[in-house]
Amino acid sequence: MKSFASNNAPSAEWTSQICAQLGAQLPTTPISGPYSPQLVYARHNGPPRHDARLASVLIHMFPHEGVWSFPLVRRADVGDVHSGQIALPGGMIEPQETAADAARREFEEETGVAIAPQQIAGELSPVYIYVSNFWVRCFVSVGPEITAWSPCDREVAELIFLPIADLWNEQIRSTIQVNRRGLQLAGPALEIGGSLLWGATYHILMNFVQALQSGQD
Repeated sequence: MKSFASNNAPSAEWTSQICAQLGAQLPTTPISGPYSPQLVYARHNGPPRHDARLASVLIHMFPHEGVWSFPLVRRADVGDVHSGQIALPGGMIEPQETAADAARREFEEETGVAIAPQQIAGELSPVYIYVSNFWVRCFVSVGPEITAWSPCDREVAELIFLPIADLWNEQIRSTIQVNRRGLQLAGPALEIGGSLLWGATYHILMNFVQALQSGQD
């Protein structure tokens, strides 16, 4: 885990490590312990409904100001429940499109940066979002430093570059209170840029941590 949390590893080393980790069998054990939501049951790890909508997201690792990071987006205010939330770039998979191609397309549409197919290092376990009935495929890519970003104003209010090492930073861990059908539950979160990252995005990132540290401790 420490090697993955290091900010000093060269690009070739990161790429080979990520490909090796994600090329193995995908993690199937649900996250648990203090960083898992209360009463999870199989909401995120169980099989999706037959009518689930298909989506893809992308975690793109690259050196940002000398620190290995990945971009998150703060959703633009469009008047829905997701406005202002922090998320990974991604969206719906279109007909006749592969899940990986959808992740790359959505990343480019939201950030203005194109990701080549060969930059895809692997895939995490898919996540089912029971509230919105989305079955989300989660891809990881690796690339060189990026200087020209052009986020889509209609969809993105802000780009946030999170150092990968911060995923192990206990100081940004927090909780959020969520009301589900009159039941008040405490959910794990990360405090980033004055806001809380939680829900499905948090779950995906913890799967990412699990994949990175698998076999590294």
